[in-house]
Amino acid sequence: MSYSTSWKLYREARLSRFLTSFLPCLIAGFSISGSAGAEGGEVQATPPNILLIVADDLSPENFGFHGGERIRTPNLDRLASIGVVFENVWTTPMCMPSRAQILSGSNASRTGIWHNQLNVRPDGKNPLEYARYHPTIPMQLKEAGYRTALAGKAHAIGTGIPGTTNLNPSKAGYDEWSIYDSSGELAEAERWETEGTPPGFRGPVASRHWQPSVYENGEPRPTTPDDFGDDLFADFLLDFMERSAEQGEPSIAIFMMNLPHTVAGGRPNLPTTPLSGRPGSNREGTFEECVAYIDVIVGRMVDRLEETGILDDTIVVFTTDNGDVGYGKAFIVEQGARVPLVMIGPEEHIGRTGRSTALFSLADLLPTLCDWAGTEVPASNEIDGRNYAPYLRGDPTPPRSWLYSYLGTGAAIRDAEWVLEAYDPIGGHEGRLYRYLEPGGNILDPGRKLIPADTTDPDALSARANFVEILEEAHRFDLDNPRVVRALERYGEAAWPHRLDPVSPRPTR
Repeated sequence: MSYSTSWKLYREARLSRFLTSFLPCLIAGFSISGSAGAEGGEVQATPPNILLIVADDLSPENFGFHGGERIRTPNLDRLASIGVVFENVWTTPMCMPSRAQILSGSNASRTGIWHNQLNVRPDGKNPLEYARYHPTIPMQLKEAGYRTALAGKAHAIGTGIPGTTNLNPSKAGYDEWSIYDSSGELAEAERWETEGTPPGFRGPVASRHWQPSVYENGEPRPTTPDDFGDDLFADFLLDFMERSAEQGEPSIAIFMMNLPHTVAGGRPNLPTTPLSGRPGSNREGTFEECVAYIDVIVGRMVDRLEETGILDDTIVVFTTDNGDVGYGKAFIVEQGARVPLVMIGPEEHIGRTGRSTALFSLADLLPTLCDWAGTEVPASNEIDGRNYAPYLRGDPTPPRSWLYSYLGTGAAIRDAEWVLEAYDPIGGHEGRLYRYLEPGGNILDPGRKLIPADTTDPDALSARANFVEILEEAHRFDLDNPRVVRALERYGEAAWPHRLDPVSPRPTR
């Protein structure tokens, strides 16, 4: 039985349950048309199509497949049950460096994007134009014959950022795009989150959720008060994938979601969603509703891919860009860096199913996607990511033995047994060392033990020394370079500097 068939059976069972439930408002959020569409199953694409979904500011413990009980996420839970779930996945604890890491397969020591407000390269090149100097997912797959598209919160695509004149997604390898423009200038926005300029922004902030500010294929896209941002972006990508399939071309669709990111300009600052049953507000929603609607959107996208016969030839990857606000985002600690990762796809590409404790960095997506696409995987001296495609096909040995995260001048690092977080030699912090209660564990499962700073345990001393040796190479700032020194001085005035304090994960129940 293919995973597409498995999803279809689940979808039919889910529909039956929903039609008899007491939550009819949820039905509108799902695509509930009949079985696989006309000519379903006849669309073939080799290599596989790829749908990469990245939600915003969302820790693993919010999802049922990671033990969360507060919010129902049935669609993502189902994907997890028929695909592979990675338990130990790290990125950076903030959106811009995280997106740059995903798209470039490289860490900040290569791209220069250390933080939303610390972007510097010793070579003097513009970090925000990293696509000119490094491989990127869309550029690599475009060379392999893929059609490429981006939708949602672009933020750091490698050719500038929204609202700047040098923003041009086509130069970063995208054939099509529909992106949120926070400046509102390129999109000619009509609805705003702020009147003034919040700390850390260049000017007033345009709406990202209801009546969003959208810049699409080089033109402003008019939106109405009835339009919800992530719905528009999801539909844009689905249309793109369907058109590509009709033309017999493989496609990669990258969805950088807005949800559940807060709006700018004070609290309460989460939107309502279409789950509320009417066009809504950018400021009266709840975190729980936002997460539930992410699940609805993912379910709707997979449903439509299944109905149009595309799903059997498609790999779906779901992850997030960093931990929850207040529970890890901006903190250079494990729960800031740790994110969920679910993959489903044709068996020849993802033969492994179930749960994996292998260490995975979101930088590993680029080389893995290159392997799936049948194109050359960049060498390790070009990128920091590692190719997990052989492991996903069934190779018993994952290619990575340690994970590294960074934000500003802070860093964290772990292997199967130990984790060092809140390390910041420029700030004078040696970091906190923990030992996992079981090898391959993490902060939630089954937990970890803090090692005293004055420990004489030789194993702990050895682990710290090994980590510091790696970080001296991976997490380097050239303090003899005036350009780097000036950037660090400016970063000292950042509106949202990295945090080193201990912080508890969001409760799962």
